[in-house]
Amino acid sequence: MSGPPLRHAFVFVSVAFAISLSGCSGCGNDPGAVPCEGGVDGDGDFYGEGCPSGPDCNDLDPNVHEDCCGYEPTSQGCECDPAIDTVVPCFDGDEALSNNPPCMKGTRTCLDGAWGVCVGQSLPEQEVCDGTDNDCDLQSDEGVTSACGNCLAGCDQVVIGDDPFPFPEDDPTVMVDGEVVSSGRVVRDADLEKWLSAHREEAT
Repeated sequence: MSGPPLRHAFVFVSVAFAISLSGCSGCGNDPGAVPCEGGVDGDGDFYGEGCPSGPDCNDLDPNVHEDCCGYEPTSQGCECDPAIDTVVPCFDGDEALSNNPPCMKGTRTCLDGAWGVCVGQSLPEQEVCDGTDNDCDLQSDEGVTSACGNCLAGCDQVVIGDDPFPFPEDDPTVMVDGEVVSSGRVVRDADLEKWLSAHREEAT
């Protein structure tokens, strides 16, 4: 009657041993981690330089914060053998974004027994209003456009030509990015205010 318990114990030990060989410590978010306040957490996993939860060996990938070589053996600084290891593709960011332009992978070379820096990669950046998908999420200018839906700073969908000061068809005194603004076009509030102020003075 002692057979089944021993068999169960063996299975448990085998599974535990397999997990210890196949996994790495620090992979994925730790449920015990706390939000990073006063530190630098580049990937949002609560780990980073100066964070209460601890440092992050790869602050561009939220899936790992320690033992980066166990998680990705070809990471920068990890051991390699120049005799058999040559060049590998690399991306020091979220792998899911690596093929979304303008992001792109680079290459990493084994030098002096350690993998070097990733050369030629293009990583995601903070989104800015420039018509480009800076953060590589397949969307351009999301959340950073003006109220007009464009990249004109201060634009508030004010239509020139409304009372009390009708706007001439082509008034050279109002410019937007060096271009004369015509009646009915959208301009920045600052430029509109300059024109209105000048015509108020003329009216008085």
